[in-house]
Amino acid sequence: MKNKGLKPVWVILICIGLCGLCCCGGIGVLVFRGIGDASKVQAEAIAYSRESIQALGENWDPAEMHKRASPIMNQAASPEALASIFSIYRKNLGSLKKIQSTSIGNMSTSMSTLTSQRTTVFTNSNCVFAKGKGTVRLRISRQDAGWQIDRIDIDSHEFLRALSKGDAGKGGSKPTP
Repeated sequence: MKNKGLKPVWVILICIGLCGLCCCGGIGVLVFRGIGDASKVQAEAIAYSRESIQALGENWDPAEMHKRASPIMNQAASPEALASIFSIYRKNLGSLKKIQSTSIGNMSTSMSTLTSQRTTVFTNSNCVFAKGKGTVRLRISRQDAGWQIDRIDIDSHEFLRALSKGDAGKGGSKPTP
């Protein structure tokens, strides 16, 4: 004699199992898609960062920075301040010779409106300049139109030497907008 009471239990367990697999699979697809999107954004950010550093470091022309500057950068540094800072870079670093490596320091994405997304990425590039080595750190962001530079910092022993001699620039402080 067969026990007919167990059949509904097996059907329910199989349905629960299939629902669990679908949910886990869906979550897996979302995670995989998110990782894929993050990898694409990181690759774009590294490419933009390297392209920008190459263009800026060629002769430290402030006009080149104005082409790439975000509204955040434009608020933080006047054209005169950028010209002064780039003069210091030109004097103490010389032109860019080589970008050795570029890496992502941090990345975040936020929604500014329902249709507008802002991605901010921090990149670190180890560079060789005519007068020594340095690390160029960029904070870049992408919103609607494309990537722009929010901030640039350069760490180099050449700045420390110039500061110790007192000829790094006006004010004797680290030149950062």
